[in-house]
Amino acid sequence: MTGLEGPREVRERDERYQQLVELAPESILIHDGERIVLANAAAVRLVGALTSLGVTMLMTIEVTEHEGLQFTSNRISFLTDVIIIQRYVEIEGQLRKILAVVKMRGSNHSGDFRAYEITGNGVLLREGLREYHGITTGVPTGRLQPRQPAYPGLTEQEERVLETLIRSGAQSAKAIADEVGLPPSELDPILERLTQLAYVSRKGTRYQGVARPSGS
Repeated sequence: MTGLEGPREVRERDERYQQLVELAPESILIHDGERIVLANAAAVRLVGALTSLGVTMLMTIEVTEHEGLQFTSNRISFLTDVIIIQRYVEIEGQLRKILAVVKMRGSNHSGDFRAYEITGNGVLLREGLREYHGITTGVPTGRLQPRQPAYPGLTEQEERVLETLIRSGAQSAKAIADEVGLPPSELDPILERLTQLAYVSRKGTRYQGVARPSGS
């Protein structure tokens, strides 16, 4: 047994190494090949300092676990202001990209899973997926009873524009076009129709969405 470490020695050695990492003046992130498992105090201070200076830090972590909703290790998630989950799912025989906002510090946000597409004009958010369940498995296991349309008589694009206005408040047509990814030639008739149906009110050059048409 001479020269071999017993369980106690191994545990004590690991504890010493962990203390060295925790107390090191340099910022240290430990990655196990799949995810970040440890950030020491210096790394936490660095992230805090950069955030206070208005520097945006982007961390991407590929999660391979299939049980539960594990997004990051518990030493990383509290450092972040925003956490977004993205994955592929199979829906009705098609491979779709979906995302959901898990956390947005200091702001209300939707918890819906939404389909999205990456186009030449950027990322376009598509329909919400409330009628499906089991989305986090990658293969939704069933379809719930279809819900009544939130905005009767509107097309999918019109709903998207209206939801953007309700969420973001009064905006100019240019700002709306930039956010929803539609050219003015397509957006202008949508805004005109939404205004006629009283889903949107207009004051000068700015449009304001309402949850339901007036008089309903």
